[in-house]
Formats: sequence, structure tokens, C-alpha cells
Amino acid sequence: MNKLMPFVKLFFQEWRGLLLGFFLSFICLLAGVGLLSLSGWLICAAASAGITIATGLAFNYFIPAAGIRFLALTRIVSRYGERVFNHSATFNILRDLRVWCYQKIEPLAPAHFYKYSGGDLLQRFVGDIDALDNLYLRVLSPLLNVFLLSCVVLIFLHFFDIKIAWLVFLLVLLTIFLSLLLSFSLGKKLGAECVSMLSRMRLQVVTNIQNAKTFLLFGQLKHFLGKFNQLADEYDRAQFKMSIIQGFSLGLVTLMSGVTIVVVLWVGLPLVHHHRLSGAILGLIVLTIMGVFEVITPLPKAFQYLGQTEKAARRVTEVTSSKPTVNFPEKSLQSIQLTDIEIDQVSFQYPGQYFQALQDISLNVSSGSRIAIVGETGAGKTTLMRLLTRSWDPDQGVIKIGGVPLNQLTENKLRQLVVMAFQRTHIFNATLRDNLRLAKTDATDKELWHVLELVLLKETIEQYKKGLDTSLGEFGANLSGGQIKRIGLARAILSGAPIIILDEPSEGLDKQTFSTIWSAMQKTLKDRTLIIITHQLHEFTNLNHVYKLRNGVLID
Repeated sequence: MNKLMPFVKLFFQEWRGLLLGFFLSFICLLAGVGLLSLSGWLICAAASAGITIATGLAFNYFIPAAGIRFLALTRIVSRYGERVFNHSATFNILRDLRVWCYQKIEPLAPAHFYKYSGGDLLQRFVGDIDALDNLYLRVLSPLLNVFLLSCVVLIFLHFFDIKIAWLVFLLVLLTIFLSLLLSFSLGKKLGAECVSMLSRMRLQVVTNIQNAKTFLLFGQLKHFLGKFNQLADEYDRAQFKMSIIQGFSLGLVTLMSGVTIVVVLWVGLPLVHHHRLSGAILGLIVLTIMGVFEVITPLPKAFQYLGQTEKAARRVTEVTSSKPTVNFPEKSLQSIQLTDIEIDQVSFQYPGQYFQALQDISLNVSSGSRIAIVGETGAGKTTLMRLLTRSWDPDQGVIKIGGVPLNQLTENKLRQLVVMAFQRTHIFNATLRDNLRLAKTDATDKELWHVLELVLLKETIEQYKKGLDTSLGEFGANLSGGQIKRIGLARAILSGAPIIILDEPSEGLDKQTFSTIWSAMQKTLKDRTLIIITHQLHEFTNLNHVYKLRNGVLID
């Protein structure tokens, strides 16, 4: 339960909306129980009054009828208001939770994410956080409502008979305790397993979708779909067991409701017989009890799934409580005058690996130069660039820009100095304008068209009716692979960073297209440092130096 406390604290950021929603939900419950009680009293009283003509004519049913209409209207209005305010506050809480979670996990990338698959992280960031809304809507708020309602009923029944009032109150509390204890104890472990099963199912779905073409090519799609069906069957069995637990819990509430009514009748009927209590009032008390137990009914199910909520909180906390491998200072200790790069005796080994990715690397890159780093796959080229962008810190040695060690620069300052165009460019499901402005948020349309012209995309985009406002689709579904690559290059050019790292910039582009783009980039970026990671060295001209890596060792 301790894992839930940080999330409970976040809930109170929306305390105004939650308080108003809670108040309206309590009024709704109170009106519902009052409506049932008053209706029962009116039926019983009218039946008693109708026994003789005299009492029937004297019976005033207008005031109770008006009370029933008032309670019914109150219930409708408060229910509507409760749904509006409670759900609005809950959506805001989920928004705040996601922002909080992203702020926690963003500094962890990418060093901590090698332990998790993309589907697992997605489940934690979306599904597990969604499960946390149970904590307020289905646990905290209803439980507090039932307790307050029980106190109000205790006070109300005191006006008729103290003994009955306390009997009802104690039996209601006993019912709440037993039903919640039964639901939570039986459902905790199973609910946690359901979260794990659901995570594995979603991970399997992501895997099947991402690799569908490969599975089809090798005839393995049926095999992997079978794995998913197996997980789905396990999840169905778990849900069936949860439904059995729910049935037992509801049965216990129903049983306790009957026991409470029998006890009240056993105590109340002698009072009616001795005219200390009217039959209509006893009917009112019985229907009040029924109304209270109707409110208790949803609670066991919520506590049954509390284990699922706790497991979801534990999974989210597992990621968010991790400490970043790379820590940036809040303020840069020194200013940068030049952008010379100095890599001095740098070594690095990935966590869990038995060999060093880089061994005693030393090289200097002067400001404004063009260099290439070549080597076979796994030679350490990309690792070296990740150290330069501080995705990781070296185990040994130091990297400096302008004579300042990278660990003395703030993250914003480092990102302003160094930009990396990755081998695989990520395109967001947004407009072309939005995707380009990731590199420079205040870029004008003139600048955007200019950079598109440099990467030979201007004519293509001009053919689209919406131009820069053209939607690129999810992962750039509306673009070819070569166009996606060129958007990545356009971002690097637009960024204005004095050091640009290009990871396999010619991949996916024909020789003539890349040659034209490379010539344009050299002219436009003549004062910036260009570092190229490539296998195709012959496609680059006017390089100042070529460095070769082999098995993490600098050869030249």
C-alpha cells in the first residue's frame, strides 16, 4: 500500500474539483437513500391510513409526495454534477500523472531503457497509469461516502430508536469490514497477476504488429498468434476467478443485508406491538437499511481490484524511482568560447556486457572541421557519439568541448552545442511544420522552405495542397524512407548547433541526391563542425580527417 501514497498525494493537486465532486456524490447517495426511505414510509403510511374512511381522508400525502419529487430531482442534478466534476478532476489527475511520469523517466533515457521493451514501457506509461484512476473513483471516494452515510443514518435513526440505530450502524460497519477484507485478500494476488498478463498481451500485440511482415515471410505468424491466444486464455481464466470472488463478496453483502433487516425486525416488531413505534416508521427503517446496503454493493469489487491498482503503481514506481545514470548540473560552471572537441583516453562498457565498447580513445576535432568515423557494425562508432551527446558517461577518460568537460554543462547548453541526426529519423504524427520546428521552435516559414530546398524536398512539398501544414502520419506513413531521412537532415541544419553528428546520412538516398544535399550542406554549414558516422566513405568529399574504429579501438 505504500506504493500508492505518492499517487494519492498527486490527487490532492486537484483538491477543489475532487472536494466538489465528493460533496455532490454524497448528496446524490443521501438523496437516493432518502428517496427510498420516504417512498417506503409513504406507501406504508398510506396503507395504514386507508384502513378506515376517516383516517384516509385525514391523511396528507401532498407533503411526502413533494418531498419525494424534491429528492428525485436532487438525486438527478447531483448525479450529473458529480459525474462532471469527478471525471473532470480524474482526467486532470491522469494528465498530471503522465506529465509527472514523463518528467521522471525522461532523464533516464536511454541508459535505463535497455532493460525494458517498447511495449512494456508503453503499458506502464498508459495502461498502468489508467489503472490508478480506480484509486479515487472506485476506492477512496466511495469508501468515505459510505462511512459518512452510515454516520448520517445513525443520527437519523436515533430519532426513532437508539438501540436500532446502533445495531444498524455496527452491522453496516461489520459488513464493510468483512466484504472488503474478503475481496482484497482473495483478489490482491490475482489482480496483480492480471496486470502482468495484460502487459504481456500488449507486448505480444506490439511484437506481432512490428514484425508481421517477417512472420509472414517465414511462415511464423500462426505460431506467434498462438502465443497471444494462450496469453488471452490465461487472462480469461484469471478474470473468471475474479468474477467468482466478486460473486462471493456480493453474496456476503446481500447476506448481511438480510441479517440486518431480520435483526431490526426482531427488535422493532415488539416496539410496534407496544405502540412505541408505528408500522410505517419500521418500514421506513427497513428501506433505509436496504438503501445503505445498496451503496455498499460496489465497494467489494473496487477493493478486489485494489491489488491490480497496487501492482500498476508498483510497475510505474519501478521505473520512476530509478536514478539517472547521467546527471546534468543546474548551471554551467564555465562558458564556451570555442567548439573544439577533445576526447582524452575514453573507455566505456555497456551494463551487463563482458567487453568494452570503447578502449582508450583519444582524438581532437577542431572547430569547423569535417571528419568521418568509419568501421564495421559494432566497432563503437555510435557509442562514441552517444558519449559525446551524454546519453552515457565514459567509465574512464574525459570529453571536452571548448576545453569544458561535458559534465560541467547543463543539458540545455549541451543540446544547443551538439545535435545528432540519427540513422533512423522519428516522425511524429503531426504536420511537417511541427516536425521541423522540433529543431528550432521559432523558425519562420521562410527558414523552413529554405531548409527543405537544401534537402531537395521543396518541390515535393509544394505539390501538396496544405504545404507545410501537411500531416505526415504516424511514423511518417505518408512519406517514403528517403524523404524521412531528408527531414532528419533538415532538422540538423535548422537547429543552428555548432556541432552536428550525422549517423549514416547517405543511407536510403541515391548517390546523386545525396551528393547534391552534401554539397549544399557544406556551403550552408561551412562554419560548423560535421562528424559523419558511415560505412560509405566514398560518398563524402572535402573531409579534414578520417578515423577508423575496430572493436572499440581507434586505429587511425
